[in-house]
Amino acid sequence: MIAARPLRPRVRRVLKHNALFDAMCASVGLRPEHGLVPDGGRAFAEARTACLLCPAAGACEAWLARRDGATEPGAAPPFCPNRAFFARAAARGPADRPEGEYSPVSGRG
Repeated sequence: MIAARPLRPRVRRVLKHNALFDAMCASVGLRPEHGLVPDGGRAFAEARTACLLCPAAGACEAWLARRDGATEPGAAPPFCPNRAFFARAAARGPADRPEGEYSPVSGRG
């Protein structure tokens, strides 16, 4: 029988980076469905992956803590690999999402 490697540190990393991504979305005024347009979610998925692979989680946490819940549309820190994504998605806003279009993130349409 092959012993399974512990996944706990990896799971913690995924959960931590997902929480940081969600907090960054909130901080820059981005609702998840804004990131689903116009490519059906590809850019959003790529941004989540870039966050998961980012080595600057500590700097990200510190930046978010200094903002203390303040929201500034599209203003991600310079070290963020998703800075351009956040700026583009925040600039698009909800108006570019056709009424009734299904959002796999929210489950609503």
